Amino acid sequence: MAAVTARAGYMMGENVDRAWSTEHARAWEGFLELSRQLRREADGVLEPVEGLTVSMLGVMGRLARADDLTLRQTDIAGAMGLSFSRVSRLIDTLEARGLVERRPCPSDGRAVNVTSSPGSSAAWTARARFSKTAASVSAGRG
Repeated sequence: MAAVTARAGYMMGENVDRAWSTEHARAWEGFLELSRQLRREADGVLEPVEGLTVSMLGVMGRLARADDLTLRQTDIAGAMGLSFSRVSRLIDTLEARGLVERRPCPSDGRAVNVTSSPGSSAAWTARARFSKTAASVSAGRG
């Protein structure tokens, strides 16, 4: 049980061992494992065809809905529930592929903005195809 609550505590806070029953902690651990498996499966389908991962599409999708197609890198990390360093690596890859650009934030010299670049239309097409496939699979038709 200690290992399960330690992993759950990483996500839910240090008092998880006192606040959760054994069943709740095990259910959370099962949920996290299922989430990892689904993401790996989705990445396995998407990456060989499109060269993008689900996380990369998450970044691109957030930029698509943002004003001026631009967000602070820290805001992307917070919205996705990922570490700043993980999002930075994703953005490195997207930037190398010409899908996003990093720019200094005009209102905060310490912050970096990420902007969807003109070459990102291929990513939108991939996102649309993936969304259609995911909807089909979730409806039991895939």
